[in-house]
Parts: sequence; C-alpha cells; structure tokens
Amino acid sequence: MIAIIAILAAIAFPVAKSSMLSAKSAESVSNLRQIGIAFQMFLDKKTRGRFPVAAVLPSQELWNYTPGTRPIRPSIASVLGDYTENNRQVFRCPSDTAYFVRSGTKAEEIKAQYESLPTAERPAEYAGLAYEGTSYEYPALRLVNETATPPVGKTREEALTSRRLGSNMATSKLWVLFEFAPFHATGMAALFGADVTDTNQVENDPNWTVPEGARNFLYFDGHVENL
Repeated sequence: MIAIIAILAAIAFPVAKSSMLSAKSAESVSNLRQIGIAFQMFLDKKTRGRFPVAAVLPSQELWNYTPGTRPIRPSIASVLGDYTENNRQVFRCPSDTAYFVRSGTKAEEIKAQYESLPTAERPAEYAGLAYEGTSYEYPALRLVNETATPPVGKTREEALTSRRLGSNMATSKLWVLFEFAPFHATGMAALFGADVTDTNQVENDPNWTVPEGARNFLYFDGHVENL
C-alpha cells in the first residue's frame, strides 16, 4: 500500500509542478497583454505615434550612464504608468522572485552606482528600486532612434521597417517588451528539473548555468508568445 502511494505521489508531483509553472506563465501573459494596451494608449495620446525613450533595464541604464552626458532614462514601467494606473505589479512576472525586488550583493552594487551619481542627476524613481522594478526588458535599440540629437522614439512606420523586408514588417513580428530572463521552465525541466529558484540566480555563481526555459514576448499587435 505504501509503495502504491509513493508511486502515485511520484506521478502527481511533477504534474502539479508543471501546472503551477503554467499558471505563472499565464499570469505573465495577462500582464503583458495589459501592458500592450497601455502601449497603444501611450502612442495614441502621449507621443502621436512615437515609441518612448526608456531604459532597456534600470540596472543597465545606471551601469552605462556617464554623468553629464544626457538625462537618465526612466523605466518602461514609469513611462507607461499613467496607462497602467501606476501599478508596478503588472510589470512583474510571478516567476521572477529576485530581479523585481531583491537584496544581496548585486542590489548593493546597483545602490552604490546610483549613489555615486551627482545628486541632481539621480531620478527619484530609481532611489526606491532594489534592482530592476520590472521583469520585462524594453528593446530600445529597436524602438529608439539613437542617432538623433537628442534620441527620439521611432514612429510606428520606422519601427516596422526592417533592413531585410523594407517597410513590410508585420505588427505581429515586432516585439515591444519581453521577459529578460528565461523564467519559465520547459520540457523535462518543467517536470523534474529547474524551478523558480534556479531561474532567479543572481550572485554570479561561477558554477551556475541557465536552466532550460522560455520567455514571454509582447508583440506590437498585442499578442503574446512564449518562446
């Protein structure tokens, strides 16, 4: 009898784990769809069709910033705040247990980087972020014209123009936001292997390798894909 119970438990556990991971991925998809609506409202009402000039990620913005060269860019969560009821939780993947808000070595390094900036150049938004404050990366290199002075967001038409396809790129092919880490385990890893702890490794352990996983991508037409 005990052996039978053990076998049933061994079967049920990975199934339950897979279902839990699927639920978290589905919640992230729902978040991204809400952000997609906010994007369209921003483009229509705020910039007359131009994408925002926003940070790829807050940490990257601070690390790459040279004081006195330009204003520090706000996070995409801040830029779209008026159209998401300033709800930062919508920018959090439920499988992101460390990068959204975290403590530890990396968080302290980011805090030190922020505090090293001239006081006048420190955005108030970044003062309260333990690290990213968002689970989603903004592809600024694709959506911002960095050669303009100052840089400006691309128009819809400019963003949908590719070197290979010219101006014929479909809105369903252009992603505007995506999870910056493979938070969602896939394949056998979803059943028996990596969990959210593995995908949230943050202290640069030299023995750590990225587990098998997938990311959710938000496309310009509003649909979301798990890749």
